[in-house]
Amino acid sequence: MHYMKHFFVMCVLCLSLNASADVVVNEYPVGGKPVVVIQPSTGGPFPVIYALSGLGEMRRGPRAAAHGWVEKYGLVEAMRAVSRGRISSDDFMGLVQGAMLKQYQTRLERPFRGVVVVCPAVPRKLSLQFTQHLINELIPWAEANLPIMKGARHRGIDGISLGGRHALQIALKHPALFKSIGSEQAAVRGLSKRWQRALKNHPGNYKHLHVNLLTSTHDGFRKSIAHFAGILSKGPLTVRHQITNGRHDKRFAKGPASIDMLLFHEAVLYSSP
Repeated sequence: MHYMKHFFVMCVLCLSLNASADVVVNEYPVGGKPVVVIQPSTGGPFPVIYALSGLGEMRRGPRAAAHGWVEKYGLVEAMRAVSRGRISSDDFMGLVQGAMLKQYQTRLERPFRGVVVVCPAVPRKLSLQFTQHLINELIPWAEANLPIMKGARHRGIDGISLGGRHALQIALKHPALFKSIGSEQAAVRGLSKRWQRALKNHPGNYKHLHVNLLTSTHDGFRKSIAHFAGILSKGPLTVRHQITNGRHDKRFAKGPASIDMLLFHEAVLYSSP
């Protein structure tokens, strides 16, 4: 009975988010922790993004943290928008217009090829336990069970707000595990010196990385992100620093954040080494 109840809940979740069946959402237990996977319903294998939620969802517990990108940040809608090859200002919640909107539209003249997004139950305080869970349990599980391309050159990590900080910290310590690193309105204060030191002492460990730093005009972290982008740009890695309209809120997350994350990683992770 317990199994049937769990199965029913999972089916309701998938149906409620995927009426047109073009995007599939499932929750899995991995290492005793909930993991949410968002993927195209057909095709593959695809590159994979490990996406970390923000502080608001972390505070509400493991399930909320794992479901943040689906329930709070509009990732399913974003994946559908880029997959159909046409996006408007409405898809960005009205926060991207004019020349910048045209850039995104031009980008989609090349069809979006699809990615799988894996969302773990990230904690508020980044711990060795969570990092080991990601490296030793989640990544091997994903490569064994999901329609994804294997290996670091098809793997990215991303996060929004505090999750962006966590993603940057994990990539700093484990650069060989990823090819792309993304963040949306990341809480980067205090990270510049750590990255600067690492890039100076071990430049070869980071030269393959592509970093995306997305922020907005009224983001409280905007200035610190700009400074951080300047530090990284002096190193051997490839850095993209983008500023859209918007505040540090769910409107930004549901608009520019989710769409930009998908497009950035898709472009990098399908490219040649």
